[in-house]
Amino acid sequence: MLSTKSLYLKLIAVLLTCCSFVVFGQTTNDMRRPQTASEMKRDQMIKKQTLGQVESNSYKALQREVPLFQLIRQKSSGVVNAEFKEVQRAPLRGINTDKLDMSRQVPESILREEKETVESEQVIVPSLSSLKGNSTFEFLDVTTGRAFQMTASKAEMAEFSRSVFRLPNVSNPVDEPVDRRTMLLEDQSKKSWSNADDSRTRRAIADGYSDTNSIYQRIANYGGCSANVISANSQRMVATTAAHCIFPTESSFSNSTIDPRRNGGASPTWGTWRPIGFGYYPSFIDNTCATDWGTGVSCMKHDIALVIAVPNSGAAAPKSMGWSYGSKSWLEERNKYRRGFPGCGLGHSPAGCTTNNLYGDGRFSIGSLWWPSAGWNRVMMVSTDLNPGDSGSGSYFYQDDHPYVFAVTSAEMSCAESCIWGHPNFLRRITPDFFDFISDVVL
Repeated sequence: MLSTKSLYLKLIAVLLTCCSFVVFGQTTNDMRRPQTASEMKRDQMIKKQTLGQVESNSYKALQREVPLFQLIRQKSSGVVNAEFKEVQRAPLRGINTDKLDMSRQVPESILREEKETVESEQVIVPSLSSLKGNSTFEFLDVTTGRAFQMTASKAEMAEFSRSVFRLPNVSNPVDEPVDRRTMLLEDQSKKSWSNADDSRTRRAIADGYSDTNSIYQRIANYGGCSANVISANSQRMVATTAAHCIFPTESSFSNSTIDPRRNGGASPTWGTWRPIGFGYYPSFIDNTCATDWGTGVSCMKHDIALVIAVPNSGAAAPKSMGWSYGSKSWLEERNKYRRGFPGCGLGHSPAGCTTNNLYGDGRFSIGSLWWPSAGWNRVMMVSTDLNPGDSGSGSYFYQDDHPYVFAVTSAEMSCAESCIWGHPNFLRRITPDFFDFISDVVL
């Protein structure tokens, strides 16, 4: 009995001790000063702001909510301090632009009235310490119709880009090199349309260029424009084109398919790819370039973009090009080419033109440079032949047998086949900031 009684006393003591801790805790909490109304409101606001940042602006949230972001920036966290925010744009509808004239023209008088040329060029890649301020780019998600802007430090974007490449201004090769025979065939034609000499020739299967041609599978038709594939796998494709090819009007975007190596119809090997989103400078939209191109060249400086696409049934991933930038003198040391899908039945269409086929001329040269920004001219005049359908087509060079895009086709001079100019057409080149943007999207 005594032992049992002793046991009961010990249990009671333990229970009392536990209760005292609970009571002590309650007493302590009860002794705290109650929050004032202003303090409670402040805490609620902080909580709301934090949740808003997490749910609306964080990249992890965007990847959950927006289909486009599930296909880009997957292999790396990308720019460390990139900020994302949704921007309100007027609703856009997708339209098929296959049969539209998507070209942009400028009058000959532009060379006399509005010429802003800077012939001096940087010959070195900008140092990280020289890159000040931020860059802002915009994404449009086709599925939801929502637009988002990404703002990041120029220096941090460049640092990330350079951390994954051997050279700071040339991306690493992704695919095997182009075979030498194909490269030799690139030069089997006269150079340039300059001085009214259209030297473009067709590069179709019937002309001896196979569907799996190691260079031409990387060039695509895109709804009355052209594009160049810079990344492709079984899940997604990224291609360069002109911004005006994406936004044909203020209220629409092009939902035409991207067709690598189109040859009259879709390639039996590569099929067709459906755009799911775009990346571009918001300044193209903000300056109403979709509806008011104007007679000058001011919209050209914004006229470059990325198309992100997914494969339609039966499509396969073609090989891709790299991307690069360099000074005029640096580019002049390299053979440069441009191929695209020109429209037929026009006054300055290629001789014997057949619809939806690839055409190109020989190597071209660079003339005047326009619209400087941060020491780099965004627009260059070139001798390559153009007509509607060529907009967005990439200009490229070879390095170690690999092709690299360095500019996209923006506009042509209105003189067409009567041009007496040696460099009558305009490219929007890849500049250092857009090079880093591509790297962040693709990698």
